Amino acid sequence: MNSKAKEKFLQKRKKAQDFLNFMVVERGITSEKFYDSMDIVKRFSLEQISKALTHYCFRNGPVENMHAAPNSKLSDADMKTLNKFCVDKIFTFLTMMKNNKVAELTEIIEFGIQYGSNWDEPQYREGD
Repeated sequence: MNSKAKEKFLQKRKKAQDFLNFMVVERGITSEKFYDSMDIVKRFSLEQISKALTHYCFRNGPVENMHAAPNSKLSDADMKTLNKFCVDKIFTFLTMMKNNKVAELTEIIEFGIQYGSNWDEPQYREGD
């Protein structure tokens, strides 16, 4: 990682840490309290949410188009493996949030910040 990318990463990390500190110190909101306050997790299980997010974020998009293409190299078995991997990872992440596994979550997020720094910025897509 070059020095410019490292500096950008450290700035994003500092902003995230400042926000977390504000939420905990100023508002008394831990990730567990935040998680428990979300109505959606009261209506649906983590398993259901994990499967829905896998469909929403992964399956119902370019991957499905690649799989359905006439000369697809993605078999049904490949798709089953990919779907299972995604559902398990999302379920694990949500469970970490629920159980306030701050160290593990921080490691995952910092990795994503560091190695995803050259990706396009995310955009909110209403109606997707």
